[in-house]
Amino acid sequence: MSETSQGPAWWLASNGKWYPPTSRSGEVVTHDFNDDNGPVQAHKHLNGGGWVADTAHVAETALVGTDASVFGTASVLGNASVTDTAWVRGNAHVSGSARISGDAV
Repeated sequence: MSETSQGPAWWLASNGKWYPPTSRSGEVVTHDFNDDNGPVQAHKHLNGGGWVADTAHVAETALVGTDASVFGTASVLGNASVTDTAWVRGNAHVSGSARISGDAV
């Protein structure tokens, strides 16, 4: 869920929130980020295919690589990228052209 659309397949619900394509069917998609919180609602980011918790915000222009994750209330904006097995979590904010990679947490 997001305040703004994260891509062309996102849909606007009657509550004014945007939801990822996997939520349209009513199916709840979860992912365990291995942070001791168990599975949480999440989706694959359209630009890179990495997991993003529905509580986090990632701009459609940002990249979240296949093995990377963004969760908690973290945000990745602009042309920033999160790749390899890196995590952006908690209330972290990554923006501009920043690059988070490797095993960064």
